Order: sequence, then structure tokens, then C-alpha cells
Amino acid sequence: MRHTYTSLLTAQWIAPEVLSKQLDHARASFTMDFYRTVFNSERNSMTLEFTPKVS
Repeated sequence: MRHTYTSLLTAQWIAPEVLSKQLDHARASFTMDFYRTVFNSERNSMTLEFTPKVS
């Protein structure tokens, strides 16, 4: 449940430092390294649409 909780909150752009303190971690980097999941919707929103123009 911690993994899901952390992933959902970071997907909502909650600051990693705040979440790290809430989970009682010493470093925000630990929280992000071990608990963060990148969702497909996040990947898709960051993808550039490229349609090649072939003449």
C-alpha cells in the first residue's frame, strides 16, 4: 500500500520532500528511487507527437 500511496501522490505533483517526511524517510531521493512509479498517462503527456512528412 505504501508503494501505491506514494506513486499516486507523486503523480499529483506532491513535493517529494513533503512525502518523504510523511513516510519517515531520511531522504527524498530514497522515496523517489524505491516507491515512485511512472504511469502510462504521465508518459503519454510528455511524448511529443511526430508525424513525418513524406512527399
